[in-house]
Amino acid sequence: MGTSREIAIGPVAVVSLLLSSMMEKLVDPASDPLGYTKLILLATLLAGIFQTSFGLFRSSINTYAHVSFIIFIISIYGKSHLKNV
Repeated sequence: MGTSREIAIGPVAVVSLLLSSMMEKLVDPASDPLGYTKLILLATLLAGIFQTSFGLFRSSINTYAHVSFIIFIISIYGKSHLKNV
């Protein structure tokens, strides 16, 4: 395993990759780029609405749920890369 000072893969990058791979199953970006863009923007808008509403109502996710979500994302990300090894 190597390291890199030029690139950093964090939770935002993982969520972006996960969103992209999920949306490619629904709409092919090569054949329908406008539909793909609309679907990505809709998902992003809905995520923003949820985050804003949680912030306004001061709802917070407890630590255990947050850690569980991170572990879930890591397992999906790792599973997608293991098939290439």
